[in-house]
Parts: sequence; C-alpha cells; structure tokens
Amino acid sequence: DLSDDGSKPEFNVATIEVLEARNLIASDIGFFRAGKSDAYVIVKDVKGMVGDDRRTSVVNASLNPTWNETFHCKFNYKLSAFKFKLMDKDVVTADDPLGKATVPIDWFLDKLDPANPIVMLDLWLPLAKVKHGELHVRITVHFNIPIALPGIKVPLPMNFQIGLAWDFKKKETPIDLD
Repeated sequence: DLSDDGSKPEFNVATIEVLEARNLIASDIGFFRAGKSDAYVIVKDVKGMVGDDRRTSVVNASLNPTWNETFHCKFNYKLSAFKFKLMDKDVVTADDPLGKATVPIDWFLDKLDPANPIVMLDLWLPLAKVKHGELHVRITVHFNIPIALPGIKVPLPMNFQIGLAWDFKKKETPIDLD
C-alpha cells in the first residue's frame, strides 16, 4: 500500500470494534434505576496513537450492553497497548468507572505472519479495577510499518533507504542511532 505520493505509509492502522459487555457492575443505585448502569466505552488515546479518545454511545439501564461500534485508528511504533475504559454516564454527578481493559500490542506481534501483515483478534477482556465484568472487542491491525522480529528474515527491495536519527528522552543523554 502506497500513499498518494508513492511513499510507504508512516502509520499502522487498527480497526477497533467495541461489540458488547457482560456482567457489568451496577453503578446506578436508587428508586428509579435500581441495579443498572448507563454504560459507554472510551478507547483511550495512548502514546503512539494518532488522534483523540474515541467514545461509544451510551447504552442506558443495562448490565449487558451492546454497542457494535467501529473506530479506525492510526498508530506508530510507540504504541504498547490498546486501552479501554468503561464508564457509567451520570447526569448530575461525575461519570462513574465500570472497569478498564488492555490489549498489549505483543498479542498481535505473536500472531504476525511476515507474509500477511494483517492480524485480527476477537477477545473477551476481563475488566480490571472492579469486582466483575467483561468487554468484547474485535481488533484488526494492519502493520504498514515493517516489523523486525527475532529469527524472521524480512525481504527487502533492491533499492531501499534507511533513515537514521537522534532519539531524545526526557532528562537523558540523546542516543545517536547512526
């Protein structure tokens, strides 16, 4: 896949499908809303991801909400994990947390075939920071940036360029990569 100018894309691409959740904790306690939650999911904008947080719609009064919503994200080599935060929408007070989930990028790299740069994972993720609950997501990643994995030879074209640069880290001496 080439960009309009004929160059290789500088980002990998992920299609994130937030499908459903089950067995969520009940956040809304009261006479009219006893034992329910008004759930939505935030796909967190983490280091390496391009853009802002993405957010599903709110599913009212359910402990087993269904969203079936799709988000398209670009990311670079700095991404270490996709992160999800489930929240309960409240009108008067601040929204309440319903749990968190993480999908490490390593899960995709473990399934990567050099002949096919596309990896899809369909996962039920246990929610952290709460007593119970699971989030169902399907993530398809297209690796546009070549990935060098130990023990795997990567075919290179006859003419290729390597870009070298400086790696600057906060409060550390820069590393000259060439």
